[in-house]
Amino acid sequence: MTLHVFARPASRQRTTHRAVLWAVLTATALCAGPVLGASAVVSGKFMGDEATAAPVNQPDCAAAGDLAYQLIGPLVVDVAGEYQVRDAGRTTFSQDSVLNWYAGMPNPGSPQAGLVATVDDVGAVALEAGTDYYLLVQPWCALDADLNGVWGQHVSGPGLMTGAQTVATPAWWSGAWSGNEPLAAAHPDPACPATYADVSGPQQFDETGIYFLSATSGYDDQFLWVSVYEGGFNPNNPSANQVASVNGGGVFLEQGTTYRFVVQPDCGVYTGPWYFVLWP
Repeated sequence: MTLHVFARPASRQRTTHRAVLWAVLTATALCAGPVLGASAVVSGKFMGDEATAAPVNQPDCAAAGDLAYQLIGPLVVDVAGEYQVRDAGRTTFSQDSVLNWYAGMPNPGSPQAGLVATVDDVGAVALEAGTDYYLLVQPWCALDADLNGVWGQHVSGPGLMTGAQTVATPAWWSGAWSGNEPLAAAHPDPACPATYADVSGPQQFDETGIYFLSATSGYDDQFLWVSVYEGGFNPNNPSANQVASVNGGGVFLEQGTTYRFVVQPDCGVYTGPWYFVLWP
């Protein structure tokens, strides 16, 4: 059965990061060399019982009143420089979130003190190596009751970010179409042409559930489509073994099952770098 809808569970427990996801995935690169430098995902879930504070640097949300917030940290980068931040939730039908970056623990009652940057959707943050940074995460204007409060942010730059609720991305989440890949028509829209297919090695997850996939390279105008296969992938028969086909949304994955992820340009034939992220 092919999944084209973005299913979500009716309820989820308070965010517990599936460390086994990141440890057990086979880190099989889809192409030689990274295209993002170091890359990580920080994620969480608003439960609806968080403390609230006035929106931080959200002028469009002034009328919304106080918003829920979460404090995440400490987070540290090992190389100083400019880091790109992309809201993965904006491309997955999950919670749109705003990241407020602080050097040191923030005080929600004095939100401008220690504030380094605010990123809404996409932006750059200058970070120093070895500094303890904290995030004050808020929904954009309101929690969306239909999205279960799940949020995710993709951070990439010259060094690796580590810390609370943060995991490094494996190599197979990024690559580049060279034009030498096999052609396949795996897109669910029959009008889309056969196009380049980067195929991951075998990947396993040791917890069954919904995982959120975000094609964050779309922020850089490099749009992709990801098809997920149970077992093998045959470019001459791309519907066989296909269990999901998405460019953003929830994908149901089962414990111990072997999957291959096939990454293609979204309904087009073009080359260049691409990347996506997954988070539980």
